[in-house]
Amino acid sequence: MARDGHDLVLVQVLAPEELEPDFDGDVALRDAETGDVVEMTIDDAAIDAYRGRLAALFAELQVVVVV
Repeated sequence: MARDGHDLVLVQVLAPEELEPDFDGDVALRDAETGDVVEMTIDDAAIDAYRGRLAALFAELQVVVVV
């Protein structure tokens, strides 16, 4: 689209808790789109892994915009 003279805009809406999760312990997370539930234990390692995946997603989205 951008090559055809159109502007391309991506918008990602995140809640503050998605950027700085404050969960701890055992939780059940429900997917808002599918309704699937995943039970897990959230600890510092899980939050660090989540932040790494989120940063990778942001980097991937920037590449999509630049190309």
